[in-house]
Amino acid sequence: MIPSLLSSPSRRGRPRETELTPAQEKRFLQLVMLGNKDHKSGSASMAFRVLCQEFPDIAWDWKSLASKHQIPACAKELARKANGLVAFHRQGERGLRAAGAYAPGGLRTDGMGTRRAYGGERASWDDATVNFGVVIPWPWGGCKLSEKHGVKLGRFQLLLVHDEATSYVPAWSHVIRESQAYRGTDVAEAVMRVARDVCLFESLVLEGGVWQGRRMQRVMEGMGTKLISAKGRPQSKMVENYFNRLWTRLGMEPGLASVGRFRGEEKATSDFYVKCRAGLADPRGKFPMLEEAVQGLENSVRFGNADRIESRKYGQWIPEERWTTDMEAHPRPLMDASKLWLASPIM
Repeated sequence: MIPSLLSSPSRRGRPRETELTPAQEKRFLQLVMLGNKDHKSGSASMAFRVLCQEFPDIAWDWKSLASKHQIPACAKELARKANGLVAFHRQGERGLRAAGAYAPGGLRTDGMGTRRAYGGERASWDDATVNFGVVIPWPWGGCKLSEKHGVKLGRFQLLLVHDEATSYVPAWSHVIRESQAYRGTDVAEAVMRVARDVCLFESLVLEGGVWQGRRMQRVMEGMGTKLISAKGRPQSKMVENYFNRLWTRLGMEPGLASVGRFRGEEKATSDFYVKCRAGLADPRGKFPMLEEAVQGLENSVRFGNADRIESRKYGQWIPEERWTTDMEAHPRPLMDASKLWLASPIM
């Protein structure tokens, strides 16, 4: 039995704190979730009043308080944690994302929240459409643009790996295909090249689609790497935020004519891009050649690796320096190159 919170009937002021047993905490969370007052939260005060009815040994005399909505701090903390569950209960994964279930700095921990993660432990991969047109020499024809001007034009795809602990980017791939898309083979090859040449990460944070397709499942199993799914949860991988910084730096590279990071931006350039794709204009001189694009990407990635990260939780560091220090103190193995057959285009 928990002692009474009121030392005497005449006690006034803020009630003393109370504690809940594990069973009471579990039931309180259930009540908050089932109450679903709105699309992202439940009624914590009503849930606690119901809890007090079900567990009379909880000595919280809410009737003597100025407001029935007053609940102990331990219940308030539980209710805040339950908000994500309420959204998930009502709207599934979409609701969970909308509720903003987020722990500041959590993605830089070891996964258990007991320490800062070390470089090489966890990385996130993602794709991004390069935000400027790239000109590829193409003397073989096959489309109006190449038949007339001997080149092809596209924005193509950037596949990039981001170390979550240090924000260091050890590698990236620029995938150039006619469809301007990428395939499961491209993803598998990029991931395994990093495992062979840089380090074998303990776990990878990957979105859905081909990143978690059958080929990648075989690759992950063959490498012995743990998969952390970010399917439907883009906020769970830090590479998303990194791309914002990368695009900003890319825009400062000479000769990289941006198509625009947002819809409707630089409309004249975008219209000219479409005109070139249709073979009605020569893109050379307006859009960078492949060599220029690759050099611009390389310069921007190198800049990010040497640019200081400032974190309210973990302080300040240079990504490349922290990566090097962590890898020296906690070295990671390389993948055996004999496993590369797992990324083969044809099995």
